[in-house]
Amino acid sequence: MAINLKKIIEMYVLPVSMVVGFLAFLLFEKVQVLEQYRRPISNFVNPIIPACVCVMLYSAFCKVQLEKMKPRKWHLYLLMTQLVLSLVLVGIITFFKDFTYKEALIGALVCVVGPTAASAGVVASKLGGEESTISGFMILSNAVCAVTIPLLLPLVNGRGESHFFLEFLNILRMVFPIIIVPFVLAQLTKLYFKRLYHFMLTKFKDLAFYVWSASLVLITARACSNAYHANLTLINALALLAAAIAVCVVHFGLGRVVGSFFSEKVNAGQAFGQRNMIFCIYVALTYTDPISSIVATLHMLVQNFYNSYQIIEYKK
Repeated sequence: MAINLKKIIEMYVLPVSMVVGFLAFLLFEKVQVLEQYRRPISNFVNPIIPACVCVMLYSAFCKVQLEKMKPRKWHLYLLMTQLVLSLVLVGIITFFKDFTYKEALIGALVCVVGPTAASAGVVASKLGGEESTISGFMILSNAVCAVTIPLLLPLVNGRGESHFFLEFLNILRMVFPIIIVPFVLAQLTKLYFKRLYHFMLTKFKDLAFYVWSASLVLITARACSNAYHANLTLINALALLAAAIAVCVVHFGLGRVVGSFFSEKVNAGQAFGQRNMIFCIYVALTYTDPISSIVATLHMLVQNFYNSYQIIEYKK
């Protein structure tokens, strides 16, 4: 009975988290007596999300084997594919400068240049994949995006006067603690805290999955709030949604195609398809505009709906 209950939880925890996040958004947006608490709660929640990412990474890194984190051929092909897609989008945006739905294209570019999500390995493990290989790609992906984001975004958003080195340091300052600190702590745990390491592997082996599910509640509520306060027309909203769906389909599709040549379809699909949308939303708000950031929030919802569907089908 306990096994069946765990299976049911794993199948439906992601869609339930998104529904709870949406209901939380409605509660604080529409119930007048709660409006005064919206900003204090938002300020309290903001630092929780990156903390959740760190916990997820620490849990994931405790389970990986370093020898399996070495770069693989499919890592290189996916990074090359990401660079080509980014350059194509930059070319389209700069050539069609007066395009009506330019914000949708810029939002798509932010999603394409964004790094792999910490939860990619977690979800892949639920689909029969391997966390270690994805963890290696995730580190490479974050290193690459630290260079490509400050290099490409000034070309499309009119901020070309920004200094590359300062932009590079700004992004590196955000990425480095979130990626490297959990990795170092995981290795120290393996070497000097054997009992804690064993406890993480046996009792808390699914910690990252459930931390991600909890953080998804917060992220969904924020995504709904961003979309609601943008005051978009129906056509503009559909354009942003179409961009998010298109990027998501291309990411997961190309990832699985590349992975099929190396018998890594699940791993490559998750590594290339599931992006760190928390990071992408931050980048969009910092380097572009709030409207472009909505594409990232919608992409986050689409990718998690798709992953929920995959987990449900796999667990049947």
